[in-house]
Amino acid sequence: MTLFCPPNEFEFLDRGFKLSPDHDPDEGVASFVRSYEDGVDLIVALQVGSTSSLFVSITKQTKVLSEITLECVEKISFQAWLGERTIRGSFSLHAATMDLRVHYDPVPSIHVSVLSKNG
Repeated sequence: MTLFCPPNEFEFLDRGFKLSPDHDPDEGVASFVRSYEDGVDLIVALQVGSTSSLFVSITKQTKVLSEITLECVEKISFQAWLGERTIRGSFSLHAATMDLRVHYDPVPSIHVSVLSKNG
């Protein structure tokens, strides 16, 4: 079993994120927020432990527009193509492979795909 190692917080800060109020490295929580001109906030939080998890939320003036929490984080990476900048997550699940893309530039969005390993 490989222990998940999150990206360094400077990787988030260098991409326009700030530390969120929930950021607490002593408790294994790395939480970041990126704010947009239209009042939208993108929150990305990682809980590191025996079962690491990733929480992503898009809010506008504190109203939740979209959010997801996924466990068994295996890898998080930053990617870019065709003018889009994303955070990509992969997860180690027994019955399925899961892929998460969090677009953060130019606009925030969340994309999830799940494929069965039994199919």
